[in-house]
Amino acid sequence: MRKTKTPVKGTVFGCAVCGAEITVVRGGGGAITPVCCNQPMNRLTRPMHIYHCDVCGAEVAVLIGDEEKLKLVCCNEPMKLVTAGARAA
Repeated sequence: MRKTKTPVKGTVFGCAVCGAEITVVRGGGGAITPVCCNQPMNRLTRPMHIYHCDVCGAEVAVLIGDEEKLKLVCCNEPMKLVTAGARAA
């Protein structure tokens, strides 16, 4: 079974068999090897964008939608993008 490099927050993996997708919520020190339908999942090039509230620490991920129109507000403050592309949070 192949090991992938340590993923960063927002990395997305997909199952080629059933279409299931998972995202890394918090990266750790080890490598992740997700398996679905008895097959290794593929790292997708599309990242999951995650936003953070500097006031309370809440985090949300955008699953589907036009982020150009989306305005995320928490604790009366705009939330900040913490993952864009493949960079770590």
